[in-house]
Amino acid sequence: MKALLLSAGKSKRNWPIGDKNLLNFCGQSLIEHQISQLIRAGFLEIGIVTNSDNLEKIKKITTNFLNLKFEFFVQKNSKTGMSGAVLAAKNFFKTKKEILIFSGNDVVSPSVFLKMLQCYKKNSDAQAFVLAKKTEKYFPGGYLKVDKNFQISEIIEKPGKILSPGIINIVVHLFRQPKKFLEEIKKITKNNLNNDDDFYEKAFSSFCKQEKVLAVPFRDFWQPIKFPWHILDLQTYFLKKLSPKISSSSKVSKTAILKGPVFIDDDVEIFDYAVLIGPVFIGKKVKIGNFSLVRESIIGENSIVGAHCEIARSFLGKNNSIHRSYFGDSILAGNSNFGAGTISGNLRFDEKDIFSKISNQNISTDRKKFGTAVGENCKIGIGVKIFPGIKIGKKSFISPGAIVKENIPENSFLKRKNGKNIIYENRK
Repeated sequence: MKALLLSAGKSKRNWPIGDKNLLNFCGQSLIEHQISQLIRAGFLEIGIVTNSDNLEKIKKITTNFLNLKFEFFVQKNSKTGMSGAVLAAKNFFKTKKEILIFSGNDVVSPSVFLKMLQCYKKNSDAQAFVLAKKTEKYFPGGYLKVDKNFQISEIIEKPGKILSPGIINIVVHLFRQPKKFLEEIKKITKNNLNNDDDFYEKAFSSFCKQEKVLAVPFRDFWQPIKFPWHILDLQTYFLKKLSPKISSSSKVSKTAILKGPVFIDDDVEIFDYAVLIGPVFIGKKVKIGNFSLVRESIIGENSIVGAHCEIARSFLGKNNSIHRSYFGDSILAGNSNFGAGTISGNLRFDEKDIFSKISNQNISTDRKKFGTAVGENCKIGIGVKIFPGIKIGKKSFISPGAIVKENIPENSFLKRKNGKNIIYENRK
Protein backbone atom coordinates (compact mmCIF):
# COMPACT_ATOMS: atom_id res chain seq x y z
CA MET A 1 0.00 0.00 0.00
CA LYS A 2 0.95 3.61 -0.61
CA ALA A 3 -0.03 6.73 1.32
CA LEU A 4 -0.67 10.23 0.00
CA LEU A 5 -0.28 12.96 2.62
CA LEU A 6 -2.13 16.20 1.85
CA SER A 7 -0.04 19.10 3.17
CA ALA A 8 -0.67 21.95 0.71
CA GLY A 9 -3.60 23.75 2.32
CA LYS A 10 -3.39 27.42 3.28
CA SER A 11 -6.10 27.90 5.88
CA LYS A 12 -7.58 31.35 6.37
CA ARG A 13 -9.44 30.09 9.44
CA ASN A 14 -6.15 29.38 11.24
CA TRP A 15 -4.97 33.00 10.83
CA PRO A 16 -2.66 34.46 12.12
CA ILE A 17 -0.75 31.23 12.70
CA GLY A 18 1.30 30.07 9.70
CA ASP A 19 1.73 26.68 8.06
CA LYS A 20 0.15 24.02 10.27
CA ASN A 21 2.43 21.31 8.91
CA LEU A 22 5.46 23.06 10.40
CA LEU A 23 4.08 23.64 13.90
CA ASN A 24 6.46 22.01 16.36
CA PHE A 25 4.95 19.78 19.02
CA CYS A 26 7.41 18.43 21.59
CA GLY A 27 10.44 18.64 19.33
CA GLN A 28 8.90 17.44 16.07
CA SER A 29 6.95 19.25 13.38
CA LEU A 30 3.37 18.14 12.84
CA ILE A 31 4.25 16.62 9.48
CA GLU A 32 6.99 14.54 11.15
CA HIS A 33 4.43 13.19 13.59
CA GLN A 34 2.12 12.32 10.68
CA ILE A 35 4.85 10.61 8.67
CA SER A 36 5.88 8.62 11.75
CA GLN A 37 2.27 7.46 12.14
CA LEU A 38 2.21 6.20 8.57
CA ILE A 39 5.53 4.39 8.93
CA ARG A 40 4.38 2.61 12.10
CA ALA A 41 1.25 1.54 10.24
CA GLY A 42 3.41 -0.05 7.51
CA PHE A 43 3.25 2.60 4.77
CA LEU A 44 6.74 2.86 3.29
CA GLU A 45 5.88 4.57 -0.01
CA ILE A 46 4.64 8.04 0.81
CA GLY A 47 3.64 10.86 -1.51
CA ILE A 48 3.35 14.38 -0.11
CA VAL A 49 1.33 17.15 -1.74
CA THR A 50 2.85 20.51 -0.82
CA ASN A 51 2.48 24.09 -1.92
CA SER A 52 5.24 26.21 -3.46
CA ASP A 53 5.97 27.89 -0.11
CA ASN A 54 6.51 24.80 2.03
CA LEU A 55 7.97 22.36 -0.52
CA GLU A 56 11.64 22.85 0.34
CA LYS A 57 10.98 22.95 4.09
CA ILE A 58 9.06 19.67 3.95
CA LYS A 59 11.69 18.08 1.72
CA LYS A 60 14.32 18.97 4.31
CA ILE A 61 12.21 17.48 7.11
CA THR A 62 11.84 14.17 5.25
CA THR A 63 15.62 13.73 5.22
CA ASN A 64 15.20 12.74 8.89
CA PHE A 65 13.57 9.51 7.69
CA LEU A 66 16.26 7.24 6.30
CA ASN A 67 15.63 4.48 3.75
CA LEU A 68 12.15 5.72 2.96
CA LYS A 69 10.80 6.55 -0.48
CA PHE A 70 9.09 9.93 -0.80
CA GLU A 71 7.50 11.55 -3.84
CA PHE A 72 6.63 15.25 -3.84
CA PHE A 73 3.87 17.02 -5.73
CA VAL A 74 3.13 20.76 -5.75
CA GLN A 75 -0.44 22.01 -5.71
CA LYS A 76 -0.26 25.38 -7.47
CA ASN A 77 -3.74 26.65 -6.60
CA SER A 78 -4.83 26.05 -2.99
CA LYS A 79 -8.37 27.20 -3.84
CA THR A 80 -8.96 23.91 -5.67
CA GLY A 81 -8.97 22.09 -2.33
CA MET A 82 -8.46 18.35 -2.02
CA SER A 83 -9.40 17.63 -5.62
CA GLY A 84 -6.57 19.91 -6.73
CA ALA A 85 -4.21 18.06 -4.40
CA VAL A 86 -5.15 14.67 -5.87
CA LEU A 87 -4.83 15.95 -9.43
CA ALA A 88 -1.42 17.42 -8.62
CA ALA A 89 -0.41 13.92 -7.53
CA LYS A 90 -1.99 12.09 -10.48
CA ASN A 91 1.28 10.30 -11.31
CA PHE A 92 1.20 8.76 -7.83
CA PHE A 93 -1.97 6.94 -8.92
CA LYS A 94 -0.17 5.08 -11.72
CA THR A 95 -0.05 1.96 -9.63
CA LYS A 96 -1.88 -1.27 -8.92
CA LYS A 97 -1.37 -0.74 -5.20
CA GLU A 98 -3.98 0.56 -2.81
CA ILE A 99 -3.65 4.20 -1.75
CA LEU A 100 -4.48 5.79 1.57
CA ILE A 101 -5.29 9.52 1.33
CA PHE A 102 -4.49 11.20 4.64
CA SER A 103 -4.93 14.82 5.69
CA GLY A 104 -1.76 16.32 7.10
CA ASN A 105 -3.79 18.41 9.55
CA ASP A 106 -5.96 15.66 11.07
CA VAL A 107 -4.22 13.93 13.96
CA VAL A 108 -5.65 10.53 14.86
CA SER A 109 -4.71 7.83 17.35
CA PRO A 110 -2.49 5.00 16.02
CA SER A 111 -5.35 2.50 16.40
CA VAL A 112 -7.09 4.11 13.43
CA PHE A 113 -4.84 2.55 10.80
CA LEU A 114 -5.19 -0.95 12.22
CA LYS A 115 -8.97 -0.51 12.23
CA MET A 116 -8.95 0.66 8.61
CA LEU A 117 -6.80 -2.28 7.47
CA GLN A 118 -8.98 -4.77 9.35
CA CYS A 119 -12.09 -3.42 7.65
CA TYR A 120 -10.30 -3.53 4.29
CA LYS A 121 -9.42 -7.23 4.69
CA LYS A 122 -12.86 -8.16 6.00
CA ASN A 123 -14.85 -6.47 3.19
CA SER A 124 -13.29 -7.55 -0.10
CA ASP A 125 -16.30 -6.31 -2.08
CA ALA A 126 -15.89 -2.69 -0.92
CA GLN A 127 -13.83 -0.34 -3.07
CA ALA A 128 -13.13 2.38 -0.53
CA PHE A 129 -13.13 2.97 3.22
CA VAL A 130 -13.64 6.27 5.10
CA LEU A 131 -12.79 6.96 8.71
CA ALA A 132 -15.93 8.20 10.45
CA LYS A 133 -16.67 9.69 13.86
CA LYS A 134 -19.96 10.56 15.45
CA THR A 135 -20.32 14.05 16.89
CA GLU A 136 -22.78 15.82 19.15
CA LYS A 137 -21.57 19.30 18.18
CA TYR A 138 -21.47 20.90 14.76
CA PHE A 139 -18.13 20.58 12.99
CA PRO A 140 -17.40 22.72 9.89
CA GLY A 141 -16.46 19.82 7.64
CA GLY A 142 -17.99 16.98 5.65
CA TYR A 143 -20.79 14.73 6.90
CA LEU A 144 -21.49 11.19 5.72
CA LYS A 145 -24.86 9.79 4.68
CA VAL A 146 -24.77 6.12 5.68
CA ASP A 147 -27.22 3.24 5.90
CA LYS A 148 -27.54 0.75 8.77
CA ASN A 149 -24.61 -1.25 7.34
CA PHE A 150 -22.41 1.87 7.25
CA GLN A 151 -22.43 1.98 3.46
CA ILE A 152 -21.91 5.57 2.34
CA SER A 153 -24.19 7.18 -0.26
CA GLU A 154 -22.94 10.77 -0.10
CA ILE A 155 -20.60 13.30 1.52
CA ILE A 156 -22.17 16.66 2.29
CA GLU A 157 -19.59 19.42 2.84
CA LYS A 158 -20.15 22.09 5.53
CA PRO A 159 -23.96 21.82 5.75
CA GLY A 160 -24.17 24.54 8.44
CA LYS A 161 -25.74 22.18 10.99
CA ILE A 162 -25.33 18.61 12.21
CA LEU A 163 -26.87 16.17 9.78
CA SER A 164 -28.41 13.06 11.35
CA PRO A 165 -26.87 10.73 12.44
CA GLY A 166 -24.01 13.22 12.89
CA ILE A 167 -21.19 11.19 11.34
CA ILE A 168 -18.17 13.24 10.27
CA ASN A 169 -16.01 12.44 7.26
CA ILE A 170 -12.39 12.30 8.43
CA VAL A 171 -9.79 12.42 5.69
CA VAL A 172 -8.34 8.97 6.18
CA HIS A 173 -9.58 7.41 2.94
CA LEU A 174 -8.39 4.01 1.71
CA PHE A 175 -8.98 3.09 -1.96
CA ARG A 176 -8.73 -0.44 -3.28
CA GLN A 177 -8.54 0.80 -6.88
CA PRO A 178 -7.47 4.45 -6.59
CA LYS A 179 -7.36 5.02 -10.37
CA LYS A 180 -11.16 4.78 -10.49
CA PHE A 181 -11.49 7.58 -7.97
CA LEU A 182 -8.92 9.71 -9.80
CA GLU A 183 -10.96 9.36 -13.00
CA GLU A 184 -14.07 10.47 -11.11
CA ILE A 185 -12.29 13.62 -9.93
CA LYS A 186 -11.14 14.34 -13.48
CA LYS A 187 -14.70 13.96 -14.74
CA ILE A 188 -16.18 16.27 -12.07
CA THR A 189 -13.57 19.01 -12.53
CA LYS A 190 -13.83 18.85 -16.32
CA ASN A 191 -17.57 19.48 -16.23
CA ASN A 192 -17.29 22.41 -13.80
CA LEU A 193 -15.61 25.67 -14.74
CA ASN A 194 -15.39 27.11 -11.22
CA ASN A 195 -12.47 26.34 -8.90
CA ASP A 196 -14.73 25.06 -6.11
CA ASP A 197 -12.99 23.52 -3.12
CA ASP A 198 -15.60 20.75 -2.74
CA PHE A 199 -14.95 18.90 -6.02
CA TYR A 200 -13.32 16.10 -4.04
CA GLU A 201 -16.51 15.58 -2.02
CA LYS A 202 -18.66 15.76 -5.17
CA ALA A 203 -16.44 13.20 -6.90
CA PHE A 204 -16.56 11.00 -3.82
CA SER A 205 -20.36 11.16 -3.69
CA SER A 206 -20.49 10.18 -7.36
CA PHE A 207 -18.02 7.35 -6.67
CA CYS A 208 -20.29 6.10 -3.85
CA LYS A 209 -23.19 5.77 -6.29
CA GLN A 210 -21.11 3.43 -8.45
CA GLU A 211 -19.12 1.45 -5.90
CA LYS A 212 -19.54 0.06 -2.42
CA VAL A 213 -17.89 2.47 0.02
CA LEU A 214 -17.90 1.82 3.76
CA ALA A 215 -17.60 4.11 6.74
CA VAL A 216 -15.20 2.85 9.40
CA PRO A 217 -16.51 4.17 12.75
CA PHE A 218 -14.11 4.81 15.62
CA ARG A 219 -14.18 6.45 19.04
CA ASP A 220 -10.50 7.13 19.69
CA PHE A 221 -8.63 10.44 19.50
CA TRP A 222 -9.08 12.76 16.54
CA GLN A 223 -8.12 16.42 16.39
CA PRO A 224 -8.08 18.55 13.25
CA ILE A 225 -6.55 22.02 13.14
CA LYS A 226 -9.24 24.28 11.73
CA PHE A 227 -8.83 27.25 14.06
CA PRO A 228 -5.91 28.52 16.18
CA TRP A 229 -7.36 27.22 19.45
CA HIS A 230 -7.27 23.68 18.06
CA ILE A 231 -3.49 23.94 18.42
CA LEU A 232 -4.02 24.00 22.19
CA ASP A 233 -6.15 20.83 22.03
CA LEU A 234 -3.44 19.12 20.01
CA GLN A 235 -0.78 20.37 22.40
CA THR A 236 -2.63 18.66 25.27
CA TYR A 237 -2.63 15.39 23.31
CA PHE A 238 1.11 15.44 22.64
CA LEU A 239 1.99 16.58 26.17
CA LYS A 240 0.09 13.64 27.64
CA LYS A 241 2.40 11.31 25.72
CA LEU A 242 5.50 13.09 27.06
CA SER A 243 8.19 11.19 28.95
CA PRO A 244 10.26 13.24 31.43
CA LYS A 245 13.88 13.98 30.59
CA ILE A 246 16.56 16.51 31.48
CA SER A 247 19.38 16.79 28.95
CA SER A 248 22.87 16.48 30.39
CA SER A 249 23.86 19.66 28.54
CA SER A 250 21.19 21.74 30.30
CA LYS A 251 21.58 23.70 33.53
CA VAL A 252 18.78 23.56 36.08
CA SER A 253 19.20 25.62 39.24
CA LYS A 254 19.10 23.71 42.52
CA THR A 255 16.37 26.08 43.70
CA ALA A 256 14.16 25.50 40.63
CA ILE A 257 11.08 23.33 41.21
CA LEU A 258 10.00 20.67 38.69
CA LYS A 259 6.72 18.82 39.21
CA GLY A 260 5.15 16.20 36.97
CA PRO A 261 6.52 15.14 33.57
CA VAL A 262 8.96 17.81 32.37
CA PHE A 263 11.06 17.38 29.22
CA ILE A 264 14.10 19.67 29.04
CA ASP A 265 16.00 19.53 25.75
CA ASP A 266 19.66 20.38 25.10
CA ASP A 267 21.44 23.55 26.30
CA VAL A 268 18.52 24.89 28.35
CA GLU A 269 19.00 27.18 31.35
CA ILE A 270 16.49 27.16 34.19
CA PHE A 271 17.31 29.95 36.65
CA ASP A 272 16.78 30.27 40.42
CA TYR A 273 13.30 29.66 41.82
CA ALA A 274 11.69 29.00 38.45
CA VAL A 275 8.76 26.55 38.67
CA LEU A 276 7.84 24.06 35.94
CA ILE A 277 4.61 22.10 36.44
CA GLY A 278 4.19 19.31 33.92
CA PRO A 279 3.46 18.20 31.47
CA VAL A 280 5.88 20.76 30.04
CA PHE A 281 8.18 20.62 27.02
CA ILE A 282 11.17 22.97 26.98
CA GLY A 283 12.93 23.18 23.61
CA LYS A 284 16.63 23.54 22.88
CA LYS A 285 18.51 26.62 24.13
CA VAL A 286 15.51 27.99 26.01
CA LYS A 287 16.03 30.23 29.04
CA ILE A 288 13.51 30.30 31.90
CA GLY A 289 14.16 33.26 34.20
CA ASN A 290 14.06 33.68 37.96
CA PHE A 291 10.71 33.20 39.71
CA SER A 292 8.89 32.34 36.45
CA LEU A 293 6.10 29.76 36.34
CA VAL A 294 5.54 27.52 33.30
CA ARG A 295 2.74 24.95 33.39
CA GLU A 296 1.23 22.58 30.85
CA SER A 297 2.92 24.36 27.95
CA ILE A 298 5.34 23.96 25.07
CA ILE A 299 8.21 26.46 24.92
CA GLY A 300 9.85 26.42 21.48
CA GLU A 301 13.61 26.38 21.03
CA ASN A 302 15.70 29.54 21.43
CA SER A 303 12.91 31.25 23.35
CA ILE A 304 13.40 33.38 26.45
CA VAL A 305 10.87 33.43 29.27
CA GLY A 306 12.32 36.20 31.40
CA ALA A 307 12.05 36.64 35.15
CA HIS A 308 8.64 36.88 36.84
CA CYS A 309 6.60 35.50 33.92
CA GLU A 310 3.70 33.04 33.94
CA ILE A 311 2.99 30.82 30.94
CA ALA A 312 -0.06 28.59 31.39
CA ARG A 313 -1.39 26.00 28.90
CA SER A 314 0.18 27.94 26.03
CA PHE A 315 2.03 27.09 22.84
CA LEU A 316 5.18 29.10 22.14
CA GLY A 317 6.96 28.63 18.82
CA LYS A 318 10.66 29.24 18.26
CA ASN A 319 12.56 32.41 19.11
CA ASN A 320 10.00 34.18 21.28
CA SER A 321 11.23 36.61 23.93
CA ILE A 322 8.92 37.39 26.86
CA HIS A 323 9.52 39.73 29.81
CA ARG A 324 7.50 39.95 33.07
CA SER A 325 4.34 38.87 31.26
CA TYR A 326 1.35 36.53 31.54
CA PHE A 327 0.09 34.34 28.73
CA GLY A 328 -2.69 31.85 29.39
CA ASP A 329 -4.22 29.50 26.81
CA SER A 330 -2.44 31.38 24.03
CA ILE A 331 -0.50 30.66 20.84
CA LEU A 332 2.61 32.68 20.00
CA ALA A 333 3.83 31.64 16.57
CA GLY A 334 7.47 32.67 16.91
CA ASN A 335 10.23 35.24 16.37
CA SER A 336 8.39 37.85 18.42
CA ASN A 337 9.24 40.12 21.33
CA PHE A 338 6.85 40.87 24.16
CA GLY A 339 7.67 43.84 26.37
CA ALA A 340 7.46 43.77 30.16
CA GLY A 341 3.92 43.84 31.50
CA THR A 342 2.25 42.29 28.44
CA ILE A 343 -0.90 40.50 29.64
CA SER A 344 -3.27 38.26 27.67
CA GLY A 345 -6.74 38.02 29.21
CA ASN A 346 -8.13 34.51 28.84
CA LEU A 347 -11.41 34.49 30.80
CA ARG A 348 -14.63 36.49 30.48
CA PHE A 349 -16.20 38.02 33.60
CA ASP A 350 -19.34 35.91 33.00
CA GLU A 351 -17.18 32.80 32.38
CA LYS A 352 -19.02 32.01 29.15
CA ASP A 353 -17.31 30.65 26.02
CA ILE A 354 -14.72 32.89 24.40
CA PHE A 355 -15.60 34.07 20.88
CA SER A 356 -13.10 34.97 18.18
CA LYS A 357 -13.65 36.70 14.86
CA ILE A 358 -13.06 34.65 11.69
CA SER A 359 -13.71 36.41 8.36
CA ASN A 360 -15.88 39.07 10.05
CA GLN A 361 -17.94 36.44 11.86
CA ASN A 362 -17.76 35.79 15.61
CA ILE A 363 -17.09 32.08 16.18
CA SER A 364 -17.32 30.30 19.51
CA THR A 365 -14.07 28.64 20.52
CA ASP A 366 -16.04 26.20 22.72
CA ARG A 367 -13.52 27.11 25.40
CA LYS A 368 -14.08 28.93 28.68
CA LYS A 369 -10.44 30.03 28.52
CA PHE A 370 -8.68 31.30 25.42
CA GLY A 371 -6.14 34.08 25.35
CA THR A 372 -4.57 35.33 22.15
CA ALA A 373 -2.97 34.09 18.93
CA VAL A 374 0.00 36.13 17.68
CA GLY A 375 1.59 35.64 14.26
CA GLU A 376 5.33 35.58 13.60
CA ASN A 377 7.73 38.53 13.77
CA CYS A 378 5.70 40.84 15.99
CA LYS A 379 6.86 43.43 18.50
CA ILE A 380 4.58 44.09 21.45
CA GLY A 381 5.39 47.12 23.60
CA ILE A 382 5.54 47.29 27.39
CA GLY A 383 2.31 47.23 29.34
CA VAL A 384 0.11 45.98 26.49
CA LYS A 385 -3.17 44.31 27.49
CA ILE A 386 -4.84 41.88 25.04
CA PHE A 387 -8.50 40.93 25.39
CA PRO A 388 -9.55 37.24 25.25
CA GLY A 389 -9.95 35.82 21.74
CA ILE A 390 -8.06 38.66 20.03
CA LYS A 391 -5.51 37.83 17.31
CA ILE A 392 -2.54 39.80 16.05
CA GLY A 393 -1.29 39.34 12.48
CA LYS A 394 2.34 38.64 11.64
CA LYS A 395 4.90 41.47 11.37
CA SER A 396 2.75 43.82 13.45
CA PHE A 397 3.86 46.33 16.08
CA ILE A 398 1.77 47.25 19.14
CA SER A 399 2.53 50.55 20.87
CA PRO A 400 3.33 50.51 24.63
CA GLY A 401 0.33 50.71 26.92
CA ALA A 402 -2.22 49.77 24.25
CA ILE A 403 -5.38 47.85 25.16
CA VAL A 404 -6.04 45.53 22.22
CA LYS A 405 -9.77 44.85 21.81
CA GLU A 406 -9.91 43.95 18.11
CA ASN A 407 -7.97 41.79 15.70
CA ILE A 408 -4.88 43.47 14.27
CA PRO A 409 -4.20 42.85 10.55
CA GLU A 410 -0.77 41.59 9.62
CA ASN A 411 1.96 44.15 8.93
CA SER A 412 0.15 46.81 11.00
CA PHE A 413 1.18 49.36 13.60
CA LEU A 414 -1.22 50.00 16.47
CA LYS A 415 -0.37 53.39 18.00
CA ARG A 416 -1.79 55.19 21.01
CA LYS A 417 -2.83 58.77 20.23
CA ASN A 418 -4.84 61.02 22.55
CA GLY A 419 -5.84 57.97 24.59
CA LYS A 420 -7.16 56.08 21.55
CA ASN A 421 -5.90 53.19 19.43
CA ILE A 422 -5.13 54.00 15.79
CA ILE A 423 -4.27 51.11 13.50
CA TYR A 424 -1.96 51.90 10.59
CA GLU A 425 -2.06 49.06 8.08
CA ASN A 426 0.72 48.22 5.64
CA ARG A 427 3.37 49.21 8.19
CA LYS A 428 6.62 50.51 6.73
